[in-house]
Amino acid sequence: MRLASFILNNIEPISAEWEKFAANLLPEEEFSKSVLRDGIANILKEISSDMSRFQSAVQQQEKSEGEQDNQAQVKDNAAEIHALARVRMGLSSR
Repeated sequence: MRLASFILNNIEPISAEWEKFAANLLPEEEFSKSVLRDGIANILKEISSDMSRFQSAVQQQEKSEGEQDNQAQVKDNAAEIHALARVRMGLSSR
């Protein structure tokens, strides 16, 4: 099984582990399951889709260096939406 397929086939168990991890990062606060899991399914689907998309060796190299071609860029992708929501909640990386 390819990793992209594994991710899609295991969104629920991956999300459960994500929830546990997120709860451990925020021990002083109590967040609902929906808040802890907010966005993870969409993030996993976007990751899987991206992994399944054909990329030339040059595209792979550019992507590994943080560059993307304009067609691959998605405005307001799920990870960015998730991060912005966390910033609005007052969470930080500290």
